Amino acid sequence: MLYGDGKVRKCIPVLSTWLADYMENVNIHGIKTNRCPVCIATPEQLGVLSKKPLAMHNHAAYKSLFLPGDMERYVSLVHKCGSEDG
Repeated sequence: MLYGDGKVRKCIPVLSTWLADYMENVNIHGIKTNRCPVCIATPEQLGVLSKKPLAMHNHAAYKSLFLPGDMERYVSLVHKCGSEDG
């Protein structure tokens, strides 16, 4: 390769890539499958157009659950939602 100072130097490019199938990517990044990130649709409701909109996730409430000492509110929300998946 010819450099700006007029000298020729060897240049060895280093190429790398990361190969992973979809499920490996899901496992590495901790992505939940069969869940909607916006609404509270069940896996059976995904792909089906409903007549009325589903309730949305309350991300502010979820975020508040990670404050110290909020275990009681977490348990009550889990019981209200019916699962730990939220």
